[in-house]
Amino acid sequence: MRGPAKLWRGLVALALSARCVVFAAPPPSTHPAVSPVPPEAEKISPLEAARGSFRHRDYAAAAASLGNFIDASRGTPKLDEAREMLVNVAIAWSAELDRQGQTGQGARALIDCAGILRLDPRATELKTRARRLLEGAYDASVKRKDYERALRLVADATVLFPEQFPLADTATLRTLQAGSLAAQQQRARPEYIYERLRAMQRAGVTRDVIEQFKLDPADVALSYAKDLQERGWYVQAAVVLREELIFGAPSPSAKRQLEQAITKALEAAAQAWINFANPALAQRAMDQFEASPDAASDPGILAHVRASFQKLPASREPPHLLASRKPLQGDGIWNDKGFGYVLDGEIQIGSNPRNHGGESITSHIDVHAGSHLDGGTIVVSQGILSFKGAPDRPVILRGVHIECEYTGEIKAQYTIFEDCTFTKTGSYRWDAGYSAKWDFADCLLLNSNFAALTRMNYGIKLVRCSMAHCTVPPRALTEAPEDDAAKRYREEWNQVEDCDFYGCELSVSALWMTRSCNLYLSQVIEPATFFSKSDLDVQLAAPPEEADVIQDAISKTDGRGTGKLRYSLAPRLFPRKRTMPLWRWADDLPPLAPKTGPTTHKP
Repeated sequence: MRGPAKLWRGLVALALSARCVVFAAPPPSTHPAVSPVPPEAEKISPLEAARGSFRHRDYAAAAASLGNFIDASRGTPKLDEAREMLVNVAIAWSAELDRQGQTGQGARALIDCAGILRLDPRATELKTRARRLLEGAYDASVKRKDYERALRLVADATVLFPEQFPLADTATLRTLQAGSLAAQQQRARPEYIYERLRAMQRAGVTRDVIEQFKLDPADVALSYAKDLQERGWYVQAAVVLREELIFGAPSPSAKRQLEQAITKALEAAAQAWINFANPALAQRAMDQFEASPDAASDPGILAHVRASFQKLPASREPPHLLASRKPLQGDGIWNDKGFGYVLDGEIQIGSNPRNHGGESITSHIDVHAGSHLDGGTIVVSQGILSFKGAPDRPVILRGVHIECEYTGEIKAQYTIFEDCTFTKTGSYRWDAGYSAKWDFADCLLLNSNFAALTRMNYGIKLVRCSMAHCTVPPRALTEAPEDDAAKRYREEWNQVEDCDFYGCELSVSALWMTRSCNLYLSQVIEPATFFSKSDLDVQLAAPPEEADVIQDAISKTDGRGTGKLRYSLAPRLFPRKRTMPLWRWADDLPPLAPKTGPTTHKP
């Protein structure tokens, strides 16, 4: 039935404003879900039930009763009475929501009730009332300079009336965005303000509009760079500052502040790479520091950093090629002794005859702290590859493709993965699930992604990790309503706990395995259906200005089965017992060039 279906979507939308949202599949029948009633209550007609709900201001129940009656009563004498009652319910419902500050939901209630009326002329009247409700609230918000609410109303009108002119033209919309951002500047995170301002500038917002609301791009960049500096991401802080210095129009005093901050960030980055004790990487960081605007003007700072650099080994030997033409066997250690490895093609650890034929070979490889690996492919066929970094000397991988088979496992602690990929390979698998296992703790993943996260092929543990600019694929674990998804999402190899996501895209089903995770400027993608016979609670945390992530999750979630998926937004960000120490080595240095010649380093 069209009426109840549209009404159901409206009821789900009304829940979006709640801090804790319960999402469950709609009942299979065309009637709204109700509590059990005594037999004598069943004799009440739908119209009387609607009147009772109306008197108690339960407008959603009244509309549902009337919608069912109208759909089932074509040509009956009381049909017109039901339609007129539905109009009154819609008007009262929308007025109540408007008083609560939910004008968009009030307009949606009118639109949903108009859908139940279909071709009845009163449907057009309700749609017109909905449009006028939005227009009046928008005009009042602009007059009060409540730009955030005005933007929400513009968005609501665009969704509800896609074929009509928007409430605001492009120029007005940009002005509203600038006003809204200015209102948030004192309470929102510096990164949020910076990214929003950059997006506005890319969209064509002129400088005079930005200045009208006292938004200073140089101040915003300096504030965000300070935040990055405190986090330890020194190179990214320098990138943010340099972009404003080059492409912005800072005042002379602001330009001076930007130059000083760039030098400070690059000095910290150089010192971090010197402490990492890889001479080639430290040399590159020193070159960047010495080329910074203020480095030469402060001989004391420059001399101090150079003195630290001179303590490194005098040898500037290039990184070694790491290659093996046969599967590795037995226990082994990779330790680049400060010079780094460049992987030559593909290295295979162990060999499972189900995938490769031949004999069965098992190998366990430990990669020592301070090792740096560039490029190539590592295949863990049968055995364990362990990256054993330390807080002050992580293992760093750049552009490495890691493949894991059913009889393999990847373990990593205090490891940086930058531009890496993780893939389950080989036809041999465990049908019950979690064939290839990935166990990461205290790791930093930058633009590094899993090829998929299917139950059969991937077992995953991410604990106390930070992920930036990553895409997390779907994690669907059940396919039938009688399955117990809640139990599966809490199993050992579905663990994403105490993790922070920065600028990531997460499939909605991937959220279902998270615990105590914070989302910063992250988006929910890939709709999914929750199949389960038992309930699952998913609590997300995000800064207040980004709390609409919960709405995105709900809108992309469907449900089948008796189990409910309950989303809630944590009242504050989840605290961390210790900060992520690896940001200081997260940078965009170009890949190292290996020394020439056929030299092969055998682990």
